[in-house]
Parts: sequence; structure tokens; C-alpha cells
Amino acid sequence: VSAQSVTAISGSTVTLSAGAKQGVAKGMTGVLYVVDDVAGQKMEVKAARFEVTAVADGSTAARITAGDAGAVSVGHRARFDQPLQPPAATTAAPAAKPAPPAQARAATAEELLAAGNRLYDAQDCAGAAAKFRELENRFPQHSEAGYAAKLAATCEQRAAAAHAETERAVRAATASAGADEIANRSRLLLGAGQLDEAGSEARRALDLDPKNEVAVAVQRELKQFEFGYVVVCQPPLGVTTSCEAYVDGERIANFGGNNYGTHVTSKQCHWSKVKPGQHDVVLRCEDKNFFGKPESNLHAIVTNGGSVVVDFGVWADFKLKMRAWMVEERDFKEFLRGVEGLPGDVLRGIATSSQ
Repeated sequence: VSAQSVTAISGSTVTLSAGAKQGVAKGMTGVLYVVDDVAGQKMEVKAARFEVTAVADGSTAARITAGDAGAVSVGHRARFDQPLQPPAATTAAPAAKPAPPAQARAATAEELLAAGNRLYDAQDCAGAAAKFRELENRFPQHSEAGYAAKLAATCEQRAAAAHAETERAVRAATASAGADEIANRSRLLLGAGQLDEAGSEARRALDLDPKNEVAVAVQRELKQFEFGYVVVCQPPLGVTTSCEAYVDGERIANFGGNNYGTHVTSKQCHWSKVKPGQHDVVLRCEDKNFFGKPESNLHAIVTNGGSVVVDFGVWADFKLKMRAWMVEERDFKEFLRGVEGLPGDVLRGIATSSQ
């Protein structure tokens, strides 16, 4: 009776076809077998060892502790090191045999109380509750009947809590195994360059197991692929000189105009794809008299999937407006929506921050 079979496997966790009703207990160990060709014959050979981590009525969750877990699959044989001893079933005595004399006498109240106390001390809450309830029901007038009823209620609560904890442990083990499978899939998707799918699977795994190490690592690696945009624009109908825009020292924009008050009549936008974080955004203009100084240095915070919009429109209160655009973008939203060719991430960032 110590041989059972594998009904499910995920990672290093297997589910076996025996539980508490068959005599399995937490901490029991055993061997998993696979079928292999030995000298031309099909024979069962040892593949891995396991240890029971949680037990339900009819199934068991076990962790593979040694051997080749990858060789084990559903249907393979599992054999416990310890013989299984299922609870003895109550069977009717044969008609030809008289009942043993010992069974003819019912237990007294004192015997029931003593038996209940022994079971209670042994932390067998279900057995203790049964004895205390029997005392309460058979001897309601006994001086200890009230005491027995209270102990029975306490034992029943503890037995129910223990059963619920066992079921929770089995569910948790199953969920953890499922999280491992999903997390491993996210790792494969990441390796294949399917970043969105990898991120989605990693989040699913973390929903089941918030501490899943593989899923956490996948999310950490995905951060290297995040980016945003710094967008630099020159609105129309503004008097401008010739200006250039730089992001982290690299020129990304050259706005037309001259030193004689030319009006720019079209929207001009340039953008730079950058990693999230802080970046230097610099504007250099030729007309020192108009701006007061030829260079303005800014710091832009770039967010994933969105952008910080820097408006280099030319007004007398240039510095004030520059500061305003860096604080909030909503005054510039409609302008950007009319610019053709903006990256999709920029447009999504505008739509999100407009809500």
C-alpha cells in the first residue's frame, strides 16, 4: 500500500494519489520511479527522492529533494519509505461471531472524560471532541457535562482550524507550483524578445506568489528596455532666432529663423528617445540680446511610455514660460496633438496625463 502514483507535477513539486485517508503524513519521504529500458526490458528505476510538505484527505503535495526532477512525469510510480497505515475502517462483525464481551459495556462518564482529556493532551482535537460530546449527550445531568460541552466546542474549533490550515497549505503549494511554471514561461518569452508577453506572465506569477524569484528577476531585467521621450517643440507664429536643442550633449533640433524677426509659421517638433531618469536638456540660441544669455540649461524627468515636453517658444517672459512647461504640460497638449509624426509612446503619455 506504500506505492502510489504522480497525478501532477510542476517544477520541483509533485502531487501524489494518496492523502490522509491512506495514511500519508507530513514529513514522510519516498522515491519516484520512471520506466526505462534495462537490458532490453522495461523496468522501473529510481529517478528522484521526495518529502511530503502538505497532506489533504485524498492527495499529497511533495517536494523533490534529490535526483532528476525533469525525468518524472504524471503516471510515474511513487513509493513511500514508510508503510502507509490507513485509519482502520469500521466493519460489521460476521453474523456467526458474537460481539466481543468488551464491546457490550458502554463507557462511563468518567471514562469518557478521561479519554477526552488524554486525546486533548495529545492534541487530537477531533478525537477529544467526540469523547466530550458523547459525555454531554449520554450524561447531560453529570457534574462534568457542562465542562465537557465547553471543551468539545473548543476542540471542534481547533480541529476545523487545523483542517483549514492543511487545505490552505495544499492550495499554497499548488499555487506556488503554478507560479513557478508561469514564471519560467516568462523567462523563455524574455529570452525570445517578446517583452510585453514576458512582463504579463511575470505579473501573473507574482499574483500567485509575490516572492517568486524568477518573476522578480524577469521584471528587473525588463526595466532595461523601458524608455521615454524628451520632446522639444517650436510653436508657430513666434518671433525667433536660430536655435538648437541638445539632450545629454547630443543635438536633436535645429529650429529655423534669423536675427531679423522672422516669424515661424509651422509647428516644429523634435524628440529624443531616452532611458527613464534625469537628463540635461539645453537650448542654444544666437541672439544674445533677446534671450539675455545664449544658453539655457534644464533638467527633464523622463517617464516610461510618456515624455516631458519642453516648449522653446519665444516670448519676452521666456524664462517664466520655460519653467511653467517643465512643471505641467496641459497648456501644451492641444499643440502636440496637431503635430504629425510624434512617436506613439509620446501620444499615449499625453493622453494619460490629460485625464
